[in-house]
Amino acid sequence: MDILKALKDKRNEHQQQIDTIDAAIKLLSGGLRVAPKNTKSKRKLSAASRRKMSLAAKKRWAEKKKSK
Repeated sequence: MDILKALKDKRNEHQQQIDTIDAAIKLLSGGLRVAPKNTKSKRKLSAASRRKMSLAAKKRWAEKKKSK
């Protein structure tokens, strides 16, 4: 019976080591990765589109300023 207990103890010891190694592998392989900052590509607007948006915003601001 002492041999059986020794084998079970050894198995438990090795299982703990395997769990530790698995956790290290998961950590290093990106298992606990923080979301990347640039997951989506940025949209590029044409100069004409930016100008239209700017003029529309200025128009809204002017109307808001005028109403005060």
